Amino acid sequence: MLPGLSGVVEALFWGDHRERGDSEPGYRHYLWNKKRTFSTAPAIADYVASHSAPDETIAGGSTAAPLVALLADRRLAAGEVDTNNKRFKTGLLTEKAFWDAACADRLRFVLALPNTYFEQRHLESLPVMQRYFRVVQRWDDDDLTYGGATPFVLWERRADVSAPDGRPCRWE
Repeated sequence: MLPGLSGVVEALFWGDHRERGDSEPGYRHYLWNKKRTFSTAPAIADYVASHSAPDETIAGGSTAAPLVALLADRRLAAGEVDTNNKRFKTGLLTEKAFWDAACADRLRFVLALPNTYFEQRHLESLPVMQRYFRVVQRWDDDDLTYGGATPFVLWERRADVSAPDGRPCRWE
């Protein structure tokens, strides 16, 4: 019966458009968020858990990497839960500080996802990623957003390359 109410809820509470910058009423924000499902999280976490040691870490966008880390029983690199792009843009967290701390904390995986600091195109442009990491897997999540599949790309630290000072990776 409950799925049948979706049309009623949509007719009563949904708007057909939104103006950029206008805040949404609380009920609409709640309903919108509750309809989303991160359906590929278990598969990503299974891959991370089966391809890493328990003391290795993961980094990535703050909207997905913390959940994947929890499901995989891994820690977030350098304890950085909030890797929101605005922290980097405002200088609260520098790229060098983040990458050097993450690399020093046995960083094994970096999860790329759209609309974050860890967007695939951005990661591809970073020398630290080009030199020390490689893409190993991609998942397309059809249930996360309303606008089609959301790509999640997992990068793994390369075992055959290390920094001149012996660290597994570093900001360059």
